Amino acid sequence: MLSELMGRHMPEIAEDGSDDESQSVQNVWSSGNSYGAVRDINIYQGVDTAGPSRGSGPGLFSVRPPYGRLTTEVRGREELIDLLLEEVSTAEPRLSVVHGLGGSGKSTVALSVASRAREQGRQVWWVSAADPATLHSGLRQLAVELGVDPKLVRAAWEGELSAPDLLWRSLDAQDRRWLLVIDEADDPTPMSARGGLPADGNGWLRRSRSGAVLITTRDGNPDLWRHAVIHSLRELRPWEAASVLLDQLSAVGLETADDAHDLRGAALCLADTLGGLPLALQMAGSYLGVQCRRQLRRVGSASDAVAYAASTLRAYDAQVRSNVALLDSADSRAGSSRRHFENSGRVRVTATWERSLRLLEDRGMPEARILLQVFACYESTPIPLRALDPEVLSQSPLFPQGMDALRRDDALEALCDFAIVEEALLHSDQGSVTCLKVHRLVGETVAAQTAEEGTHADIWSLAVHLLAEAASSAPTHEGEALWWTMAAPHCLRLMQRCPTPTAAVPTLIHLARSAVATLKDLGSLSSSVALATACYELAVRTLGADDRETLLCRFTYARALGIDSRGPEATAEIRATWQAQERLLGGEHPETLASRSYYADRICVEGHYSEAERHLAETAAICVRVLGPDDAETLMAENRYAIALRKLGRYRESVELHRHVLARREVTLGSTHMEVTRSRNNLAFTLAHMGRYREGEAEYRTNLEARRQLLGPEHPLTLVAMSNLAVLLRDTGHLSEADLLFRQVIDARTETRGGDHTATLIPRNGLIILRTLQGRAAEILGEARDVLESRRRQLGPTHPSTLESVRTLGSVLMAVGRLTEAETYLVEIYTHQLNKLGAEHPFTAAITLELSRLRRAQERYADGLRLARQVAAVWDSGGRGQHLKAFELRYQVATLEHELGELDQSAYGIGLEALQRDMEDAGLAAAPLTETIRREISEISEIRSRRPRHDA
Repeated sequence: MLSELMGRHMPEIAEDGSDDESQSVQNVWSSGNSYGAVRDINIYQGVDTAGPSRGSGPGLFSVRPPYGRLTTEVRGREELIDLLLEEVSTAEPRLSVVHGLGGSGKSTVALSVASRAREQGRQVWWVSAADPATLHSGLRQLAVELGVDPKLVRAAWEGELSAPDLLWRSLDAQDRRWLLVIDEADDPTPMSARGGLPADGNGWLRRSRSGAVLITTRDGNPDLWRHAVIHSLRELRPWEAASVLLDQLSAVGLETADDAHDLRGAALCLADTLGGLPLALQMAGSYLGVQCRRQLRRVGSASDAVAYAASTLRAYDAQVRSNVALLDSADSRAGSSRRHFENSGRVRVTATWERSLRLLEDRGMPEARILLQVFACYESTPIPLRALDPEVLSQSPLFPQGMDALRRDDALEALCDFAIVEEALLHSDQGSVTCLKVHRLVGETVAAQTAEEGTHADIWSLAVHLLAEAASSAPTHEGEALWWTMAAPHCLRLMQRCPTPTAAVPTLIHLARSAVATLKDLGSLSSSVALATACYELAVRTLGADDRETLLCRFTYARALGIDSRGPEATAEIRATWQAQERLLGGEHPETLASRSYYADRICVEGHYSEAERHLAETAAICVRVLGPDDAETLMAENRYAIALRKLGRYRESVELHRHVLARREVTLGSTHMEVTRSRNNLAFTLAHMGRYREGEAEYRTNLEARRQLLGPEHPLTLVAMSNLAVLLRDTGHLSEADLLFRQVIDARTETRGGDHTATLIPRNGLIILRTLQGRAAEILGEARDVLESRRRQLGPTHPSTLESVRTLGSVLMAVGRLTEAETYLVEIYTHQLNKLGAEHPFTAAITLELSRLRRAQERYADGLRLARQVAAVWDSGGRGQHLKAFELRYQVATLEHELGELDQSAYGIGLEALQRDMEDAGLAAAPLTETIRREISEISEIRSRRPRHDA
């Protein structure tokens, strides 16, 4: 018996393994092999098929450890498994990290620990971190299994809540001890909070008294895994590695042998050639097992089959050893013993599948090698089988004999049989999608080998054209959301692996820019930013900084920076882009106009309203003349121009232009298009600023519902609509609903972007104002200071948003009676606004009103009245007489006149009654000021009723 030959019992099937899969489990997952090398497609965790904001197909991911892949014997790792089990079982476990070369058996060790932890009664979960999509899908599934509210889970994994915080709150609350295994965390970036390290404690990796975390990774840098216990895996010792090969041969039926010693010697030799790397041993053993099973079936004699096995192992070993160039390429490098081991292991794995590829060539499948090289150009995440279009392949000179669907499928099936390529069936709204994936180690090594052979440029170009061709019809097949979620990492990887400039570079750049735009619309902001950055860098490197296509990439990059709230960088980049395009293409070229329009939008955001208005007025006029009135860029410029007009207080013009753009977009794009929702939002915003609250609220609610239907409830644009509606409801006195909306937006943005992100600070500031209206100013004084400090730090002291927070803090300080401190802030902003915008600008008028209130609180009534009268007429201009500020000014003037004796009580009361009627007519019946006026009118009436009557 081979099991007796090795002095051990043959492994049994794990208790969770089903009878029908037991044979394949033993064949593939013999002792010490990294099960990350071969994945069962039925539990593959590759893609979040729901997409960023929509999708209803079943998910192909599981957080249950794949115990069925583990045999009872794990060669050469027993001591480490015991040590790890002890570490994760302590009362206060630290993070445990298993580090080693890809294919060194890290996953098998972790799975063994997981199995024994389960036997001790622990809850055990398994999440793959082979790529960000896999990690996030697995952790989302874990959150679901922990019982987290599905709405919160969806919000978190679509980018509007903090997914790590949500998950770890639930993990920390578990009563039963648990173990979480995070496997294949080779890239630590997705595990970390922004700008941090994996073990900082605020990303996906945290310590908990409720359970333990075990990580497997290739990267053993102590700086990355500080506070963790790192265990490094080395190659298996010769007899352990030989046992891995013999285990697989035993699994195909070789149970007895007269010349077992010869077989053991051959296994030892091959194990040594393969460097003791479990992945290489598994691949070799898989191939040899097939050969031996076929021989056993043909000869019917176990002893003959074992003799054949020994001969086959020796022949395989000789052929691998004959590939001297591969074996010697690492040995000739100088360096530490660790680097020598890693390089040697990688080369010998290459030799293993090189042998497999040559065998396929001997069988008449030379195209298998080229297909594998194409795969090696992509990221190690799934790619639809459809992307390997036989028609595109057949047009490549790399396939001189042509290529049809049958030859392609035969080659792919052979690669899958040799465990080089993996296949998975994924699901989307459009149905099942067959995907393929190459293990990361295979891809990296094949790519390096291809580069050494001098064929990388041709292979890379073919990979680009395949992906681009598939993208052209992706919405029909996979669906837009799923396709671009899958294609984005491949685009990124292709850009990273771009060889010396080739003709395919512009094709890839165009594809990447399309991906950026689509991912942005889907709400995948971080992915779009990463892709835009890489696209621009590639264009500069290959096409030159002043190339027309490079400038388009720079435009995309600048917009991505703006989306990422990196405003000053975005403004600088778009200004340089516009100026370069003007020199290259002229001022009236469509690309120049687009950049100029966006530049004007950026400076408008930063408070340079007059300059922005000038640029946009000129740009919009040129667009109408050159591109036509219904062109998308024309309507974009006009939309931005309307915003600039509002910023300048020209509200009637702004509303008229917004209505025009909305109507034209509805005609050209349809009523449910995203750009239509932008126009409707801007129209509602301007109506609200004019005091036309009923119209504004109707538009806001229509727009919010449209965005919920179109984009989903947690999409960034949907949250913008919620925040804007909350402001209007707050100003009109519907405080409870406004409070709820503000808190929903704040929670969503805090979870995904953090509390200090500029997008989060907007609703935080809005809620501070609401709390002040509720009489709860003392509660939120610290919050007001925090928001102001964050805006100063991120946006600078003179940004409009910063100045708004200065005004807010001054109002809060005044509400709590800290008048001297409030005066410091309010005078500062009043002086700035007066010098920059002038006394007649609405923003200046608003701060003047606030300063007038301060003077009244200081009993400096004359000063307060002077300030209030100074700007009272501003709100009657531009059609803003129905705005809340106009009524607040009327009330302020009347109150101060009454206190100074300019109005007697009777006239004051009559004025208040008129003011109340006007506010109710304007839709402000529920506003706090209206309620204040009602109380004063009641008090005046009561005083009148108590006065004695005098007969005539």
